[in-house]
Order: sequence, then C-alpha cells, then structure tokens
Amino acid sequence: MKVILKKEYGIYLIILLLLIPALFINLGMLPLITDEPTRGIVTLEMDITHHWYTPTINGEFYYNKPPLYNWILILFSKIAGIYYSEFILRLPTVLSLMGFALTLFLVLRNEIGIKQAFIQAMILITGGRILFWDSFQGLIDIFYSWVTFVQLYLIYYFYKKEQYARLFILSYFLVAVGYMLKGFPSLVFQAISLLVWFTAEKKFKKLLTWQHIFGIFVFLLITGSYYFIYQHYQSIENVFTTLWHESTKKTGIELGLKKTITGIFYFPVNMFKHFLPWTILLIFFIRKNVMEDIKNNSLRWYSFLIFISNIMVYWLSPDTLPRYLFMLFPFLYIVLLPEYFQHHSWQTKFINMLIPLLYFITGIGIFVAYLFLYKQHSIVFLTSSLILSIIFLIAGFLCYRSSSFKLEFFILLLISLRIMYNIFIMPTHSKNQFAYKEQAEKVALFSQHNNLYVYGTTPINHDATFYITRIRKQLLTRTSSPLPNSQLICDSTNLNTLSQKKYTYRILYPFEINLNNTKLYLIELNP
Repeated sequence: MKVILKKEYGIYLIILLLLIPALFINLGMLPLITDEPTRGIVTLEMDITHHWYTPTINGEFYYNKPPLYNWILILFSKIAGIYYSEFILRLPTVLSLMGFALTLFLVLRNEIGIKQAFIQAMILITGGRILFWDSFQGLIDIFYSWVTFVQLYLIYYFYKKEQYARLFILSYFLVAVGYMLKGFPSLVFQAISLLVWFTAEKKFKKLLTWQHIFGIFVFLLITGSYYFIYQHYQSIENVFTTLWHESTKKTGIELGLKKTITGIFYFPVNMFKHFLPWTILLIFFIRKNVMEDIKNNSLRWYSFLIFISNIMVYWLSPDTLPRYLFMLFPFLYIVLLPEYFQHHSWQTKFINMLIPLLYFITGIGIFVAYLFLYKQHSIVFLTSSLILSIIFLIAGFLCYRSSSFKLEFFILLLISLRIMYNIFIMPTHSKNQFAYKEQAEKVALFSQHNNLYVYGTTPINHDATFYITRIRKQLLTRTSSPLPNSQLICDSTNLNTLSQKKYTYRILYPFEINLNNTKLYLIELNP
C-alpha cells in the first residue's frame, strides 16, 4: 500500500478496478422492481408489434413517456442477442452512470485539477441513493440526468467562451433529447437555468437574440418531427395532457397546499438522508466567507445558482423522488468540494477524523453482524467475516495514517460495501419478488399454445404482464367477450361475472401478483 500511495494514481487504479465488480456482480439477479417493469413491458410490446412511435401497455396506448429510452433498450437487446433479460434492461443504467462520471471528470479536470475531478466523478457513483439502489435498476433517470447535466453545463461552457449560437443550439438539442426521454421537465430546467444565469450576469437581452430563437427552432424541429410521424398512427389529443399530468402529479399543483407545506419542511431532511454520505459536505456552508469564495469562482457561482434555482421546483413538490435530482447534486458538490481542499477548517478536520472511524466501525460491525444475524454459523462464513473485518481494520489504520488520500479511502470503503452488498445481501433481497416472477412465468408456460386475455376489470400489474409477455412473445390484452376454448386471467369478482353469463370454465392455475397480493386465476373456458 505504501508503494501504491507513492504513485498518485495507484489508488485511483484500485478504485476503478473495484468499480467493475461493484456495479456488475449480480446485476441481473433481482426480478424487475419499482418502475422497471413499466419500462420493460413498453419496450417488449414495441418490439413485438413493431409500433416504434406509439408505445403501449397491454395493447392500450401509453402516453406517460416518449419512446426514446425504449428504443435504447431495444437496441441493447438486439446487439446482445439476449431477449430482454434483467441484465440487459439494467445495463444502460450502469453504462450511463459510468458515462456520467466520465463526463464529470473530463469537464472538471481543467477547472479544478485531476484529483478533485476524479473525486467528483466518484462522488456521483458512490452517493448512497445511487450506489445502493438506482445503479442496479433499469430506469430512465440516470441516463436522463446525464443528458440534463451536459445540457446545463454547456450553458456555462459556451457562455464563458461567448459562443452564444453554440450555447443555444446544442443546449436545446439536448433539451429535445431529454424531452424524448421524460417530457416537459427538460424545458423547465432550460427555462429556469437560462433566465437565472443571464439575469445574474446582467445579459438578459441575449435571451432575445436570433441565436436563442434558432435554438428553440432546433428543439421544435426534433420533437415536432416525432409528433408528425406519431399522428399518422394515433391521435396526439391525449399526449400533452398526459405528459403535463406526469410532470405535475407530484407537485403542489395537484397535491394541495397542506401536503406542500408539510413537504417543504420534510424535503431537506429527506434529500440529506438519501444522498448521504456526501451531503456531509454541506457543513462547509457554515464556514465564514464561504459565499465570497463561491462568487469569486465563475464555475462554482454558476453551479450554486443552477442548483438553488432548479431545486426550488422540487422543494415545492411534496412527493419528489430522489432520482429526479441526480443531475443537480453534482452542481452542489462542485460548489462544496473545493472547500475541503482549500481550507484547513474544523469542517475538514472533522471529515478527516470521521472517515477512518467509519472503517473501524465497519470492520467491527461485519463480525458482530455475523455473530448476531446469521443463525446457522459455518466455518466458511466465520472465516469470511474474520478476513473482511481484518481488511477493513487495516484499511482504517492506513487511512488514519494517510494525510493526502482521505477521500479516496472513503470512496474505497463505499465501493467495498457495495461489493459485499452484491454478494451477501442482494441474493436475499425481495424474496417475494422472486415468487411473483415465478408464478407469472408459470402462467405464461401453461398458456403458451393458447390465446390468453385479461378478462373484464381484472387488475393486472406491469410486473406480471412483462414476465408473461416475455415468454409468450404475444401481447397480453383485455377482453370483455371471451371466445370458447380461450384462456383467461381473472380475479374472483370477474369469475362471478363469467358464471352469471353462463360460461363454464376450469381453473388451471391460481397465482398472486405484486399488487396488494391480489389473487388471480388462470382459467380455460369450456366449449
């Protein structure tokens, strides 16, 4: 370790090597969870029907998101030759996270130096919410955040160079890309950021130039081309109202004043918790003259304004999810991280004392967890826990002795914990999800050579729909007029309806779906 630390980049190499197992071990193990099945079923139906411009779920039009991310998932599946496995659906998330981190490093290395730029990139990856949750889910948000961060950074980059045509054209091009991923939020980010920055710089008139108009034209050209094609297949009447509802459903506009006021107080605590451990850097705002330092550096000042102005929209939105903010927190860390390196304040000393302490706590905690959490002790687990405890204790000692690599050691700790999570925790995570997946796949196998429908008002969630459709490679649609010799998915209420209509049937397989543990039945109608 002493030899490695003598070479400044040695510890960086170790971090990068450990990132591979941290991000990829058991990536495809868990069944699809949270919003993953929605992304999966929309993509799957698009591929089956070849309706590339009009997304559907259960054969019904899906207006909530434009289809760009679904096209990306289809591309990954075709290139890999794997039919929409959990690994393939999550791979774009991991690659996007790595691309986002690399972008941070490349754009910051000339501004703040290689060391700080590398740490900024790793802070993105090792933030608690990303490292231990969103980085192994097949969702839009990390890719979307990457696009949006670049969009917002280009405003600063080309403004500094006074290249306004490139500023507006390229940033609005990325607004169009973001819109094709998630809809209206990209326009909100662009409007707020341009207005706040150009007003702060007393150049508001630049927003009234032909360059800005041309940038807006680029956005309209890209999105308008998509809707021109879309309206040949389906009316666009419901598209914009649904997109607007998706953009405002978690805001005070729809949730009401009381919940909004409660959310205003809860939001800072919630975000501090989700973005731990790096939100500890917020203690630097306590330092005297910190705002003077921020204003004296154009990138830090821009980042501060972008973070504050844009996060206010979400602060007033009671049900904001942390993943909506991944593009903003890098700007916060651009503001705060230089404080750690530039001032030997009590805040810096506190962080330097905390990091080795966390190593020691982790080292002791691993062995204590083995003793109290594992009911069946084995020599393998005993040996593993002892070795891991010793490794963390030694690393804590080296971290304590190191004067230059405290944050790098902290990054190593977090990545190591993710590897342990992948190996020891992830296989036991969401046991119910495995059961729901297995039951849905059995429904698909039992009905593979028959017509299958969801009958009447029977509830069906996206999880079950995805796994049934993936095996059958046919759309699972609804019917209110079942044909003889067809198979149906029904709940008890709709079974009674069939009986009242004088249909006779036999139950092939009872199963549950992950929708309030709803019990459903695969049935076959008698001739």
